[in-house]
This record gives sequence, C-alpha cells and structure tokens, in this order.
Amino acid sequence: MSLLSRWRSRRDARRSRRARFRFLPMTTCGDCGHPFLEHGADADHDTSDRTCSECMYEIDHGFSTEPPCRRPIPADVLRGANAAAAMPPRSRKDDGGVHVTVASLGVPAPSTLREATAAMQWGVVAPRDVIALAADLIAAGTVTESLAALASLYPDATAPDVFSLSSRALVEAGGRPLDRDGEEVSILALRVACKGYLAGQLRLRVFFSWVHERVSHDGPDAAQPLVEFDDELDVRKASDLRNRPDAARLVAGFLTATQ
Repeated sequence: MSLLSRWRSRRDARRSRRARFRFLPMTTCGDCGHPFLEHGADADHDTSDRTCSECMYEIDHGFSTEPPCRRPIPADVLRGANAAAAMPPRSRKDDGGVHVTVASLGVPAPSTLREATAAMQWGVVAPRDVIALAADLIAAGTVTESLAALASLYPDATAPDVFSLSSRALVEAGGRPLDRDGEEVSILALRVACKGYLAGQLRLRVFFSWVHERVSHDGPDAAQPLVEFDDELDVRKASDLRNRPDAARLVAGFLTATQ
C-alpha cells in the first residue's frame, strides 16, 4: 500500500469515527441521563456491560453515590451511529438532522405522545415540544400523575427527564414502554419526520437525505422505499417540484403501512 493510500485510509477512518461520535451525543440513556457516547461507544459492536464513564466521573468526584449505569447501547441507536459512520463524506450532515414541530402530529392522544417521545430520542422534536404535547393531552381530558408532572416541567428540561416522565405516562395510560432495543423507536421517529415533511416543514432533498443517513439500508424494512428513493434522487437530478408527487406517495405509503 502506498503512502497516499495509507493516508486516505486513516483519513476515512477518522471521518467515520467523527460521524459516529456526532450522532451518539444526540441520544441519551433513559437510566442515567448521560449521552450514549459515554457508554463505551468507541468499541464497535460488542454492546454488553457498557459502564458509563460519566457515571464513573460523578462517583470518583463525590457527586454521586449510586452504582454506575451499565446499560448497553440500544440496537436502534447503534444502527444509526454505524450508518452515519458508513455514509460517504458528501452525504453527511453536520446540523444534527431534521427538526419538526408537534403540530404536524394531529389531535393530541397517547399515540401522538408515544411518537413524539420516540422522535425526541432522534432529535426530530425538542423536549419542550413533548412537554407542550403533555399539556395539550391534559386539556383534552387525559390526566395521569406522570402526565401532569411532565406538563409541569420547565421548557428547558433535559431530554432524559422528559423521556422518563413520558415513558411512565404512556404506561399509566395503558400502553407499554417504548422498545428501544427493537425497531419501534426508529419507525415512530420516522413517522413524525414524515408528517413534518407532508406538512411542509422539510424540504424534499433534506428530508430524504436525512432518512438515508439515519435509517440506512440496514434499517426497518418498511422504511426501505424511502431510503431507496434518495438513491433514485441522486440519479434523477430533477427538481424537487417534479419529484414531489412520487415523494408524497411514498411517505403516505409508509405512514399507512406503519399505523
């Protein structure tokens, strides 16, 4: 291998590592509240017994007496990080992804709270939007202890605090906890982004590039038509206006298939 080839190989490895590490701070552990970046994320695929380094720091410096968190990185988070690392440099986004408002989710209901909570884990909606949705749910007649506590949080509450209360509120409303180790979070977060796209909150190429990067070809089967459409867009090189009908049809199909 030539000197130039070795340099390019090291350069690509550094880029992939940086892309992976830009992704992981956006997702936090629901148990300890620290980013999954602290859970031994530099080791590629073995996600067993991940001692949180931030927990260890707090223990070592007398800020905590609790045992350190050892929760493995959820499968959906690890898939997204690996997908970000595998993307070509030209396709990577440095803005953290797409962002929509909960207004596109429709009538407030426990199901919309579930979607918004999953979307918050992906950075698609802000914690304050989930808090506002909880207040809307209470106004609509859904009242539980955790939902009231969630609605009472300050707008600048952290994502782990919001996730913890929202998860409890979903269970109190008769639902089950979010499955963070399967595909549920990925599908629900993508549903929220799709609704934001159909509501006109996202540009076509920004949305589909994000889907390709975040979901990847290794993601849920139901999302693959959206991922593959981004590949087609690279070939078509047509304007957003000409691609819009096909895009809307695909997005609506995904929402129908994942109801």
